[in-house]
Amino acid sequence: MLVDGRPLTDVAAILYYLAKHFPEAHLLPENDLEGEAQIISWMSFNASTVHPARRIGLNRWKEVFGIAEQRLGRRDWAVGGYSIADIHLFRLFWRFFNSLHPSPEDFPGLSAHYRRMMARPRGAPGSRNRRRGRLPAVVMAKCAQQDQSHSC
Repeated sequence: MLVDGRPLTDVAAILYYLAKHFPEAHLLPENDLEGEAQIISWMSFNASTVHPARRIGLNRWKEVFGIAEQRLGRRDWAVGGYSIADIHLFRLFWRFFNSLHPSPEDFPGLSAHYRRMMARPRGAPGSRNRRRGRLPAVVMAKCAQQDQSHSC
């Protein structure tokens, strides 16, 4: 992603930028420092633990999603309401789920989260996120309206 002509890399940073740049999308809790810190905690866990586990091997990948399963528990969303933490978690579990096809009984919380994410409204027509329903349409529509210095 380019911001004012400068590259912004890594999923966690891009999602955080989009959440701050488009507060009307409600991807971060408002006036809730602890909630925002919990989202950053999830983002860090996803980036530093879940994402690299795939390269280590199948057993580690399953083990790490077991940790994510415990962490998510039976909550609908990672922290309070739908947030960038859910988008990031979904992105990683989507790959795991579609690669290994685990039984929903093995990861009931993550499987339910996956179904909720897949049921979310899709993004703007023609956007790359239509297939996986990642970013809210308000973000995608505004990204499409931005000049070339802000590409999503």
